[in-house]
Amino acid sequence: MKMKKFLGLTAVAGAAVLTLSACGDDKPSGGPSGDNNPTQDPVDYQELAKDMTDEEIYNKYFGAYEDEMILANNATNDNDKYYHFAKAESVLYDQALILPVNTQGGRYSMSRIGIGSAPYALWGNDSNRLKNLAIATEFIKASDRADMKTKLMAQRNAAAPYSHYSDGSHKTSYNAATELTNKGYTLKRDYKAALTTFPKTYSISNTYRASDAEILWNFTDTLIQYDNAGNIVPALASSWTRSDDGKKYTFTIRSGAKWVDAAGQEHGEVTAQDFVYGIKRAAKSYTYYMLEKVKNFDTCYSSSNWDTLGVTAVNNNTLEIELSEACDYFLTYLTYNTFTPVQQAYCEQKGENFGKTFNDILYCGAFVCTGVSDKSSLTMARNEKYWDNANTTIDSVTYSYEDGSNETTMYNKLKNGTYDSLSLSEARITLAKNDNLFDTYAFITDTNATSYFGGFNLARACWENEYDASSASKQTDDEKLYAKCALRNTNFRRAILAGLNKEAYNAPVTGAAAALYSLRNTYVPYDYVTLTGESNGYASGTQYGAIVEKELKKGVFSYVTSLKDGVNAYYNAAKSKAFLDAAWSELQFASDFVVKLDYPVDQTNVVSVQQAQVLKENIETVSEGRIEITLVMHKDEDTYLYSNYYVDAAADMNYDFDISSGWGPDHGDPSTYLNTFLPAGDMVRLCGIEGHDSTK
Repeated sequence: MKMKKFLGLTAVAGAAVLTLSACGDDKPSGGPSGDNNPTQDPVDYQELAKDMTDEEIYNKYFGAYEDEMILANNATNDNDKYYHFAKAESVLYDQALILPVNTQGGRYSMSRIGIGSAPYALWGNDSNRLKNLAIATEFIKASDRADMKTKLMAQRNAAAPYSHYSDGSHKTSYNAATELTNKGYTLKRDYKAALTTFPKTYSISNTYRASDAEILWNFTDTLIQYDNAGNIVPALASSWTRSDDGKKYTFTIRSGAKWVDAAGQEHGEVTAQDFVYGIKRAAKSYTYYMLEKVKNFDTCYSSSNWDTLGVTAVNNNTLEIELSEACDYFLTYLTYNTFTPVQQAYCEQKGENFGKTFNDILYCGAFVCTGVSDKSSLTMARNEKYWDNANTTIDSVTYSYEDGSNETTMYNKLKNGTYDSLSLSEARITLAKNDNLFDTYAFITDTNATSYFGGFNLARACWENEYDASSASKQTDDEKLYAKCALRNTNFRRAILAGLNKEAYNAPVTGAAAALYSLRNTYVPYDYVTLTGESNGYASGTQYGAIVEKELKKGVFSYVTSLKDGVNAYYNAAKSKAFLDAAWSELQFASDFVVKLDYPVDQTNVVSVQQAQVLKENIETVSEGRIEITLVMHKDEDTYLYSNYYVDAAADMNYDFDISSGWGPDHGDPSTYLNTFLPAGDMVRLCGIEGHDSTK
C-alpha cells in the first residue's frame, strides 16, 4: 500500500434459486443448450473464471483507463491533463469497474461546535485539527449556524485564490468563538466525540488510513497549515519563498517549537533535519508516492535509495525542497503524512517499537495522548510546550468508543454531552423530533471531498475470514465459479451500477428527507478543478465533472442526466434489466438462472445492517431474482473490517461485491484520486488486483 486517505465507510456515522452444479460443458444447470444458441460457441466457464496474473487482469479490465491516464500524465498543460483525467474516469463508470455512492456530510446533525472552527481544505489532513474548535455548552441553533455560515462563506470565497499557493500573509478575519460569544453562547474547553476505529499505529508517516490520521494529526504539526477559510498559513515554517522558476521552496523553520514525549518532557527543538529525516523515512513506507514531484524521485525510487532526494537541511532553521519541475500546487502536498517531521535520535532509539503505542512517539502538535483503552476511550491533553498555545482553544479531548449498536443510546449521549456533535440517522431524527429539538437545532452538514464507492472483486480468492470462521461463505464451488464469471462481465456490473437505488440505500443513515444530499456520482468531486483554457472542445470555465459526464454519455449511460452531487444519477430499473439481459445472453445463462454474490456486513452496527438489507432487496427486485445478494454477517466491526478495509492483499479481500471504502484527497490535483486505480495504485486491490508495475 502506498496511498493516503483510505477511509472506511461506517454508519456511525425473495427469489427462487437454482442449484448450481457443474455440467460436462461447464454450464450452469438449466443453462442454454447449443440448440438455443446455434450461432454461439458454448461458454467455457472455467476458462472465463481462470486465475490470471495481476498484469493480465488489470490490462483486460482497466487497460482503457490506464491509456487515458498515461495521456493525462504526459499532457503539457493542466487543461489537457484534466480532460484526459476526466475521460479516464468516465471509463470507470462505462465499464462499471467501481460504483460511486456518497460522500461525507450532507446529513442532518445537531452540534455544539461552531461552524468554521476547524481548518478548511478539500485535501490533506488539516480538517482533523481540533486545536481551534469553538464549542458551546448547549446545542447551537440552526438559525444562528446559518448566519455564521453566510459570513464564513464570504471568507472562503476570498481565500480560494490562495488555497494552492500563498506566501502565508493571507488570513481570515472570521472567528467562530467570537461569533458564538456575540450570539450569547457560553464556550467550553473540552471536546467529546465518538470514535469507531482506534489507531492501528501512532507513527503518522507510516500510515495511509484516515482513521489513524483523525487522531494522530493532533500530535504533530507540518510546515504549513490551512485556516478555517482555506488560506495557507505558517505552522512549523514561520515563512517560505519560492524561486522564480518555481522549482525550489525554501522554508524557515520556526524557532522555539519543541519536541515532547507523552509525559510532557522536552526532547529538543524541531529542526530542518527532522523534516529531512521524516520525509525520507516516509519514502520507505506507504506514502512515498507523495514525493513524486521532488527532485530525483524517479532515481531514488528505482534504486530504493533516498539519499539524493531533493530535500536538504541547509542549517537547523532552513529547509529546501527542490522539485523536478515547477508545480503550482506543491504546497497542497504538505498537509499530508509524508511531510511530517521525525526526530532521528528518538526514532532510532525506539527502533521497531517507534509508533507502536502513544508512549513511543514524540509530539510537536497541540496535544499529547494521555491514555488509550481499546474499544473504550482515547484521551488527549493540551501540549503545554506547544508553540501556538496562545491560540489553542481546547484543553482536553475525550473519544469514547461507539459500535453503533444502539441508536437510542447514541442519541442520549449526544443530549447529555458525552458527544458534542452527531449526525442524525432516521431513528435519531425521530427521537429528536419527539424531544422537540429537531426543528430548532438540526441542520444539514456540508459535504466534502471524500468519496465512497463500491468495488467488484474480479479475482476473488478468499471465502473465509481467519478472524471469524462463522462468517465463511456458504457458496458452493459452482456458485463461486459463476459469480466470478458474472463479475467479469461488463454488462453484469453495469446492471448493478444502474440497479442500485442510492437514495434508498442512503436513507437509513441520513433519514429519508436528507437521503439525496450526500449522493456522489464521481470519484473526483464534480467541481474539484475547472478548465482555465480550452481543451479538446471544452471551453474555459468547464468544471471537471461536466467533462466526465459528457464523455460518459457518449456510451451506454446516455440516459444519465447529471453527475453532480445530490443526484441519483445511474439508477434506472429498466436500463438495469436491459444490461442484465445482455449479460445473460453473453454468458448463455438460462433466463431463470440465479447468480449469488456475497456482501459483508457488520452485524453489530444497526444502521449498516439496515443499509445492507435495503441493498439486497433493491438489487434482487430490480434483477427480477436473477441476482441474489447473500449478506455475510460478521460478528463485530473488527472481523468485518478484516474482510475489506483492514486487508492489505488483494487475495485476502473476502467478498464478491462490497461498499466499505472511500478516498480523501492528499493534494489539489485529480491525480490524487485517479492514481489509486493505476496498476501500482492502492485501490485496485479492492477489485481483486494486487498492485504491480505497469506493463505500459
